[in-house]
Amino acid sequence: MGKKESQSAVAAQVVEAPKVHAKDLKDVLLVAIRIRGEAKKAHWVLKTMELLRLHKKHHAVLLWATSDVNGMLFKIKDFIAYGTVTKETLVDLLKKKGKLTGRRPLDEASMKNLTGYASFEDLADALLKFEVKYADINKQIVPVFRLHPARGGFFKGIKVQSQVGGSLGFYPNGIDKLLERMV
Repeated sequence: MGKKESQSAVAAQVVEAPKVHAKDLKDVLLVAIRIRGEAKKAHWVLKTMELLRLHKKHHAVLLWATSDVNGMLFKIKDFIAYGTVTKETLVDLLKKKGKLTGRRPLDEASMKNLTGYASFEDLADALLKFEVKYADINKQIVPVFRLHPARGGFFKGIKVQSQVGGSLGFYPNGIDKLLERMV
């Protein structure tokens, strides 16, 4: 067996995971985080961020993946980070950064009164199964999460795409690693 034949045999044994493209996402819960500020942005970038409720730096929102939302996220991918989220990270986000109007923290007692869900885990399950939309739960619950800048800094800065090791754009393997550093 020659060198080229052995290399092709090894390459055939490696099974690559199917690549996940942001535009192909349907029926998943996405988290979008604004990474960059407002300076020197085109009007269409600012309008798209306004429509997604990403008004300030380090604000995050929960979104359902639809073709319209995917198009808007792709349009501003150079200024935000977005990706899918796991249940554990979503529960942590709701517990630590969920707020009521007046900047009051979202606790289990007020959550049960306003939403009907007994715990953060139940609410996270409902969000992941698309039984309820976070922004439509109750008008007293703020639909935007105010996050901390990434502890330990951003990966390779805030001007590099995630596929190259940076912090911007779509996270095909989930945004949990970045989100845990910002909660």
